[in-house]
Amino acid sequence: DFGIARQMERTQSMMSQKGTEKYMAPEVRFGNQKGSYNVDIYSLGLVMYQLLNRNRMPFESLNSEFLTFEDRERALWRRLEGEEISPPIDAPEGLGKIIVKACAADKNVRYQSAHEMYTDLMGWRKEKKESIEKVKKSASNKIKTEEKVIDERIEPVSKAEEKEDTILLDEERTIAVFKKERMT
Repeated sequence: DFGIARQMERTQSMMSQKGTEKYMAPEVRFGNQKGSYNVDIYSLGLVMYQLLNRNRMPFESLNSEFLTFEDRERALWRRLEGEEISPPIDAPEGLGKIIVKACAADKNVRYQSAHEMYTDLMGWRKEKKESIEKVKKSASNKIKTEEKVIDERIEPVSKAEEKEDTILLDEERTIAVFKKERMT
């Protein structure tokens, strides 16, 4: 959307406004057009929010299958009036914080540039990648530890088997000697 789309709204006051109210920053909706490029960051944040919140916008219930017009309007007004939103339900913690900052109703709290948001996204991505590597390394170490434990358990069993084999061999030799002596 990002200020390009034109949509006719239900009221006369909205007739000259450009953009979709659903993704509009509060300062644009209420006519404070002295905003900066961060109104586009706000819209992007809402798109990301919806993608990671099971196709629901902030304050829209995740529990009901269908939302009424009134439910959507109530959620929209809560967001536009500046009520703090919680992170999207399916967003990892770090990414959720980035999205919430992008969607901040106060334009001074919101990201001030796309580069600032990009930097945070790349930082989160790097942390996530490092975290995955740690998990892989930990899993690898766990497998090595489990293999060591198995080896430690097998070793005594092998020694016992060797002893058992030796006992059996000794018994066989004794029987063979006994048979030989009997024959003579």
